[in-house]
Amino acid sequence: MKNYCMCPLFVALLVWMIGADPIAAGDGFHVYAPSRSSQELLVISAEVGESGCHFTMSERAPLGFAGSTICRHSKKAVLYVAPSKTQWDGAKSITAGAIVRLDESGACENVNAITFKHGYAFMSVDRTGRFLLGLNYHEGQLDVYRLKPDGSVGEHVVTVDEGRRNAHCILTSPNNRFLYVPYVKETNALFQYTFHSETGQILAMTPKNAGPPEGTGPRHIAYHPSLPIVYFSNEQQVGVSVYSQKSTGQLALKQLCDVLPRGKSKEGLSASDLVITPDAEFLFSAIRGRRQNFDRLAGYRVQEDGTLKVLGLTETEGVPWGMSLSPKGRYLLVSCFEGASLLGYEIGSDGSLRKAGRLELPKYISDLVAF
Repeated sequence: MKNYCMCPLFVALLVWMIGADPIAAGDGFHVYAPSRSSQELLVISAEVGESGCHFTMSERAPLGFAGSTICRHSKKAVLYVAPSKTQWDGAKSITAGAIVRLDESGACENVNAITFKHGYAFMSVDRTGRFLLGLNYHEGQLDVYRLKPDGSVGEHVVTVDEGRRNAHCILTSPNNRFLYVPYVKETNALFQYTFHSETGQILAMTPKNAGPPEGTGPRHIAYHPSLPIVYFSNEQQVGVSVYSQKSTGQLALKQLCDVLPRGKSKEGLSASDLVITPDAEFLFSAIRGRRQNFDRLAGYRVQEDGTLKVLGLTETEGVPWGMSLSPKGRYLLVSCFEGASLLGYEIGSDGSLRKAGRLELPKYISDLVAF
C-alpha cells in the first residue's frame, strides 16, 4: 500500500470533494502516447513554468503489442490502447489491446489486456461514458462496445461495415446524437449516422454520404462547442472544411478553407490531425511534408459564424501527426512521427504559436492524449 504525506492527501481529498479530476489539477499535466517500436505506453510529465513547458519521461509501461491508437474515458482516469491493424487466427480476431487505469498522480496503476474485434486507427468514448467506439482504417469497420461502470470494456454492441477502405475518425457530436465517418484518399466520403446513447446502436441518415468535394479527403473531426458547426482536416486538400449541421444531423458544406500559399504544390503533402481550443477562438491542423520537407502547423481564427480565417503556418519537425491540447488549453501538443519528438507550443492571445517544450521520443508515434 502506498504511503502519502498529509499535504498531498489533503489536496487529493479536496479535489475529490469539489468534483474535479485530480490528474488535471494545478498547472502540470501528463501526456500519454503508445509506442509501436518499443511496445510501451509512454507517460510524460509536463511541468509548466514561466520559461515554458518542461517534459520528462516519467514511466514506460509495457503493453506487449505495437500500440498506435489511444483515447481516454470521458469521465474516468482510464485509457484505451489498440494497434492499427487487425490480427487474425483463421476467422477469429486475436487483436491485442489494453485498458490502462491511472492513479491520482497520473501514473499507470495497472494495465489489463483485452482482445478487440479489429485494429483501430481511431478510438473515442461517447459523451455519456457508456460506449467505446473504434474505427478500422484498412477495412473500414466501425465497432461499438458497451462500457461497464468502472470503465471496463463489456459486450460488443454492433459492427457497421460499409465495405469501404480508408475510414479515419469517429467522434460523437456534443449532444451525443450524431456521428460522422470521414474517408480519405480515393474513397473521399463523409458518412452520416444517428447514435443512440442508451443502446449504442447506429442508424444511417438520408443521404448517407454528405458528398465532400472531390479531392478533399476528410480525415479528422473537431466540433464547435456552441455552434452547430463541424470541422474536418482534409488529408488531400491539406486545408480544413467547415460544415453546418442541421437539427436532424445532416451536414452541408459551409466553407472550404485552403491554407497553403498561392502557387504552393500539394504534391507529397497531406493533412493529419486538428484541434479546436475550448473557447472556440482558434483551430489548428497539421501538415505532413514527407516528400517536400514542408512540415507545418496551420493556425486559424474561428469567426462568429464558425467559418475560419487563416492565421499562418508554423514550422515544425518531421511529419506532425497526432495533436492534443493541454487541460487548460494553453499548450498545443504535437507528436512528430519521423522527427521522433513531442513538441509543446504555447498558444498566444492572437493565435500565434511559440515553441515552449520538446522531448525526444521513439520514432513512429502517431497518437497522444493529454490531461
